[in-house]
Amino acid sequence: MDQLAVLRHYVATLGYRGSQALHAAPDYFASFNAGHGVRSPVELLSHTAVVLEYARSRLAEDERECWEVGTWEAETERFYLTLERLDEALLHGAKQADDNTMRQMIQGPLADAMTHIGQLTMLRRLAGAPVPKGGFVEADVRTGRLRYPVPEGET
Repeated sequence: MDQLAVLRHYVATLGYRGSQALHAAPDYFASFNAGHGVRSPVELLSHTAVVLEYARSRLAEDERECWEVGTWEAETERFYLTLERLDEALLHGAKQADDNTMRQMIQGPLADAMTHIGQLTMLRRLAGAPVPKGGFVEADVRTGRLRYPVPEGET
C-alpha cells in the first residue's frame, strides 16, 4: 500500500472514529463541562476541524479557513466537510508533497485529530453517555467514505 493510500485510509478512520463519538450524542453533551479548563465537546469538535483544515491547507498550499465555534450540529457538519476537503486534497494535492510533508501530516495534525476524537469519546463517558462498544479492527472503514453510519442510499 502506498503512502497516499495509507493517509487516505487514516482520514477515513478519523471519519469512522469521529462518527462513533458524535453519533447519537445527547443534547446536553455539546456543552458538557468536565471542569479544570477542559474544552467543552463543541469547542473540542471545532478545534478538531481547525486542525484538519490546517492539514488540508498545507497540502493544497492555500489559505486556511477560520471560523468561530458554532452549534453542535454546525460543528458536526464542519467536521465531516473538512474531512472531505482533506481527503480531496490528499487525492489531488499529495502527489506534489514530499515524504517529509507526508510524515509531518501524520505526526502533527492527523495524530492531533485522532487524539481529540479520543477525548470526545472519553467526555461522552464522563457525561454519562458512553459510546457503544465495537470492534474497530473489523470495522468497515473504506477510503473515501468519511461519514458513518453510512447515509441511506450509499454503500
